[in-house]
Amino acid sequence: MHEPPPELDPSALAALLRERWGLTPASLEHSPVGFGGYHWTAAEEGGRRWFVTAWDLDAGQARLPTLTAALDATAVLAGGIDGVVGPVPDREGATTRTLGTRYAVAVFPWATGTGGAHGQEYSPERRRALLGLLASVHGSSRLVPDAPRLAPELGQRAVLERALDELSTPWTGGPYAEPARAALRERQPDAVRATLDLFDALLARTRAEGVPSVLTHGEPHPGNVLWSEGRPALIDWDTVGLAPAERDLWQVTEDPAELAAYTGAGGGPVSPTALRLYRLRWDLDEITLYLGQFRAPHGGGRDSAVAFDGLVESLDRALAERERGGPGT
Repeated sequence: MHEPPPELDPSALAALLRERWGLTPASLEHSPVGFGGYHWTAAEEGGRRWFVTAWDLDAGQARLPTLTAALDATAVLAGGIDGVVGPVPDREGATTRTLGTRYAVAVFPWATGTGGAHGQEYSPERRRALLGLLASVHGSSRLVPDAPRLAPELGQRAVLERALDELSTPWTGGPYAEPARAALRERQPDAVRATLDLFDALLARTRAEGVPSVLTHGEPHPGNVLWSEGRPALIDWDTVGLAPAERDLWQVTEDPAELAAYTGAGGGPVSPTALRLYRLRWDLDEITLYLGQFRAPHGGGRDSAVAFDGLVESLDRALAERERGGPGT
């Protein structure tokens, strides 16, 4: 997030790091990166640095049992796969700790490398390298049987359906409530409902194909990959879980030749239907997230502005996907 949470006391966070991880940070600086958690750089007197993340449980940024299972699985992977930046266990071996009742906290090693931004495209060389790493991750499912099992359905679909049903009355959550309503109305409720129908058809076809589940990262876009000497390192593992490999692959490439190389590197066969399903699911998930945010009480800071831009972009991409036609196209 771009703004630190006003309810989180940095001194309480520093105390948690001392008590649970044995860290004594001389500085704890908020890092305005990412969207879905709050981040800090913790630096000790000797110069050693750590990356600290806190998730707002009350705001729905994470569910503690699912988050803990995801980071526990990542810690296992980090011990066996080069390129997985996993959490640092605390003194008792836990990957997450709560700060009060509202926040879950994890600590990560400071990873070096050059990152990108969500929305950028990988070069062909980087796509090949990342597909090789993902093939290793996807092939490790047996090592983490307790990883979260992620259903392909839209978890917050009711948020979108309720918003579509309530477009005729003003929304009063905050400064972006009415602009969000206008954005949805301008794109025609029937077109949005037809996009949900397309999602349902793609899901049914993916299930009929028997696409298997593997361990997936969930968000291997350029903002979550650091590069050093041509080698990728995946960060931000809070969305890890068992799901079709296509949940990851569509964010890297949909080129048949490159996907064949992924299969040759140890990955399984790739379903074009499932690729399309998860590409559409990403945008529908974003839409439900942002609509939920703007229909609830919210402020007008930078995070809200970024979220509104994300809502508009996700709506336009999802509707463009519907224009491509049915699940067989």
